Amino acid sequence: MDCPIEISVYENDRTAGELQVRREGLYYVFSCRLALQASRILRLYVIYGFRVVPIGVLMPGADGLTLEHRISVHTWPLEKIATALCGYSPEAGWLPWRGAIGDTSVCGWIRERENGYLLAVDVSGAPFPLIENISDAEPLTLSGIDCMCLSLTPEGEIVSRAGQKSPAHAQRQPAEQGETGEL
Repeated sequence: MDCPIEISVYENDRTAGELQVRREGLYYVFSCRLALQASRILRLYVIYGFRVVPIGVLMPGADGLTLEHRISVHTWPLEKIATALCGYSPEAGWLPWRGAIGDTSVCGWIRERENGYLLAVDVSGAPFPLIENISDAEPLTLSGIDCMCLSLTPEGEIVSRAGQKSPAHAQRQPAEQGETGEL
């Protein structure tokens, strides 16, 4: 790829800056600049589907947070990046995630398990109507953060407590205008 792609980086549900990904030989080079000051260590993650890939720790500087990191193109496939996040892991095994359930944008944490995923959505600040109305969401606390947790199939469908699939479907956040997400 000759030209880098640019992807918006999100902190929760707001745009925090830009990520450029370019290919240099056998490497993808990730360059990120965020106009943020952080009170905790934040990492940069890219998401494609339900896969969350940590890229690296964002470093504080005079103009905000930055990252420059190289990853082998053979490490894992990067054909499509759905979105990029800066965030933290509230507990081991949980990674930040941003996507949608139906038409509702969702920010939370995801954890891979044997038969799919667990998706925990932070409801401590304000009620999250979609999750609260789903009878299959269970309360969960992650490092003092009140969440509602859903079980998802490997394809992202919500699984009911009785083992039935719900019509709601988690999916990747569509790219913004000008973001193809393809390398």
